[in-house]
Amino acid sequence: PKVIEQVAKHDKNMATQMKDALGSIAANLGEGSLRRGKDRKYHYSVAAGSAAELAVWLRIARAWRHVDEQSYSGVAEFLDRTNAICYRLVNPRP
Repeated sequence: PKVIEQVAKHDKNMATQMKDALGSIAANLGEGSLRRGKDRKYHYSVAAGSAAELAVWLRIARAWRHVDEQSYSGVAEFLDRTNAICYRLVNPRP
């Protein structure tokens, strides 16, 4: 993604951490969809944690001026939606 490329120009370690968190979100949502019960909730919770981690890295990248405001806003919005989805997957309405 564009944001990770922008970050990598300034801090390759941060970009790697962001890539790992993004991969964890996708992998755990995928694996959780194939599980049942507590295993399902576990994977969705891990995905939510990875989304939170990525959001923190993104805020740091913005503070350090590694990403532009437009890119930040788009990814931050995606992460907000991802966290909301994960929350509902872990805590379904009765």
